[in-house]
Order: sequence, then C-alpha cells, then structure tokens
Amino acid sequence: MLVNQKDFDRDVKRVLQEVKGEEIPLDFLVDIEQRLDQLEKKKKRRVFLWFFMGIALASGLSFGLLREHGTTKSTVTIAQQNLSNQASKPKVLQQLASSKGSKSTQTTNIQSVSVSAPSVVSRTMPSGLPEKATITRLGRKNQSDVMQSTKPLAGIESSPALLTRTEIPQGEQGIISDEKKVIVEALDSAQSVSSSKEEITHEEVVPATKIPEITMNNSLPKWTRTFGFYTGMSGVISSFQTNDVSLISAVGVTNALKYRELRSTQERSTSSIDISLRYRMVKKHLVLQTGVDFFEWGEQIQYDYSFTFDGVNRYSYLSLPVYLGYRQASQSFEWGVNIGCSVGHVLQQKGRYIQPDLTTLASENARTWTATGLAQVELIYIFDRYRFTLAPTYRMSLGNVVNSMYTKNRYFSLGLQMGIAYQF
Repeated sequence: MLVNQKDFDRDVKRVLQEVKGEEIPLDFLVDIEQRLDQLEKKKKRRVFLWFFMGIALASGLSFGLLREHGTTKSTVTIAQQNLSNQASKPKVLQQLASSKGSKSTQTTNIQSVSVSAPSVVSRTMPSGLPEKATITRLGRKNQSDVMQSTKPLAGIESSPALLTRTEIPQGEQGIISDEKKVIVEALDSAQSVSSSKEEITHEEVVPATKIPEITMNNSLPKWTRTFGFYTGMSGVISSFQTNDVSLISAVGVTNALKYRELRSTQERSTSSIDISLRYRMVKKHLVLQTGVDFFEWGEQIQYDYSFTFDGVNRYSYLSLPVYLGYRQASQSFEWGVNIGCSVGHVLQQKGRYIQPDLTTLASENARTWTATGLAQVELIYIFDRYRFTLAPTYRMSLGNVVNSMYTKNRYFSLGLQMGIAYQF
C-alpha cells in the first residue's frame, strides 16, 4: 500500500510540474472574457426586461382601477340626480294640486251661483206648466261651458228668447232676470281675475333691457397683433453723379468724359437678399409695423480698359423700420398698402471703383448710417391665426450711400418678399 501511495504521489507531482510549465493560450483567455461579457449582458437584458414588464403591469392595473373608480363616480352622480329629480316631483305635483284647488274653488263658487238660481225657479213655478222643464234643462247645463269663455253669456242673452217662446208668466220673468244678473256678475268677476293673472304673467315675461353703455364698450374695435418672418430677393440699380468741376480740373475734359462712360457702361445692377422680422398692429383699416430689416446695396463691376477686373461691391445694412399702411379684408383674403422709412447701420462697408486716371483701382467706403424709404403692397391669405403674405417691395436710399472726391452713389431696388405671420 505504501509503495502504491508513493507511486501515486510521484505521478501527481510530475503532472503538476508539467501543468505549471505550460502557459495558457491568449486566444483561450480572450474567448473566456468575451463569453463572460456576453453572460453579463444577458443578465442585464433579463433584468431590464423584467423591470419593463413590471412597469407595464403596474400601469395597466392602475389604469383599470382609475377607470373603475371613474365609472363608479359617474354612477353615483347619476343616482344622485335621479334621487333629486324624484324628490322634486312631489313638490311640483303639490304646487299643481294647490293651483288646481284654487281654480276649482273659484269655479265651484261660480257654479253654485249659477245652479242655485234654477232651483229657486223650479220651486216657485207651478207644476202644471210646461215651461218648468225648459228652465230645469237650462239649470242642468254643463258648468264647464260657463267657465271656459264668454259663450255662456251669448247663451244667457239668447235665453229670454227661449223663455218668451214658452210664454212664461210675468211674475216668473222677474225671477229669471234676477238670476241672469247674478250669473253675469259672477262671470264678470271671473274674467277680471283671469285678466289680472294674464297681466301679472305678462309683466314677468318682459325681458330685461340691456344697458347701452355696455353694448357701446363691446362694439369698440381692438388692435390685433401679428409677428412674422419674411424673406425675398430684389434687384439693385446703381445711380452715380460726378463732380464735373473737380473732375475736369484733375484729369481734363477727355479723361473725364471717358471716366463717366466707363462707369455707366461697365457697372451693372446686382441682386440683394432681403430678410425681415415684422411686428404688425391692425385696427380696422389702419396698419402699423416695425421690426428689423436686412438688405444690401451695390453693383456688379466688369472693368475692361487699361486693365481687367471682375467683382461685386456689396454694402449690407441692418435697419429699424417704421411703416404706416391701409388695408382691406374680406373673409380669408386681405390686401394693403404700406409706406415708411428706416435707419440702418452698415455691416459690410468696402467697395472698389476705377479712378479718373483710368489706370488704377481704389477702394471706397459706404456711409456708416443710412436712411431708406420703402413702399410695399401686401397680398395676404388668412388661415386660422396664420397669415401667408406675398409683398412686392420698392426701396430707395434717402441720400448718398458712397461719397468720394469725384462721385456720389445712390441706389434703388425692386423685389418680392414672402413670409408667414402668427396672430396673437
């Protein structure tokens, strides 16, 4: 046994020494790390999945409980309304019964008067006369016919004719006339009561008159305000003037004429990008506007004489405008005319021009501040609170934009702007 144990220990030591000597491959370690990372990601995904399912179940249960609570509330409110309606019905019935009772008491009083008279007649008249049956028939008429309208009066007024036909004795005619008077007086009193009730109800139905001051205040027009963004393109036309006295004295008549010809033929119009933010106020036909405008002045240059040069002079300005306008509106469309002016500060100032010697090119600066006039026609489509605008625009510089020793430049532009505005 000991020998076997020693051999076993020797083999184990040898195997352990061989294993210690070997190194674990790098690919094997990388593979193990990737698998461990995948296991961690799967665990995280499972946790997230269980968390999401728990939130979904909790939200579904809370939604169901809230819905049941809302339905129970609605049923309770309906039941309370039904109970209040049922409780109010006996009160209404009592009021109707009391009103009917008061009416019935009045009718019974009148009926008692109308019935008592025939009973007296039937007692006083002899039994052998045939007129007794006629009078008793008159006493047994329906009492409701007497109370409904004035028709019983006509019947009573025609009753003497019936009595005369039956040849009633003279003593009994006096009794009948007295009864007729009593019935007529009762009917008159009933009619007076009904007329007084109609007057009371008429007074209650009269609507309350409106105070004229309140209606005048509501009818006053109010300012409507819009804020919008507009953009477009315009064509810029340059116009310059020369100081002939100083120009001729500097370069002579020939060069002066050639200089003016080159400037007028080789300086062409250019285009400008126009951007505007407008705050607009409208009251009836009056329009007031202000905001911020961006526009450009300048020209395109193609000099070709003693030298060749191609370029564009651009003088950009940011201005604050004020416009006054008139407008007309009809349903979904509106048109208007605006005029105004603005004061702008230069953003890009430098430009280049040929000089009177016709051989050099020099830079010139535009003015730092400039005034501009504007005229505009607006065509507006109205949709809910939005205003879609298309506006032909004419702009001109008020004064010279570029001042040099020999020339002065002014500019005009004609363009089209479009934009959208929102009404507050």
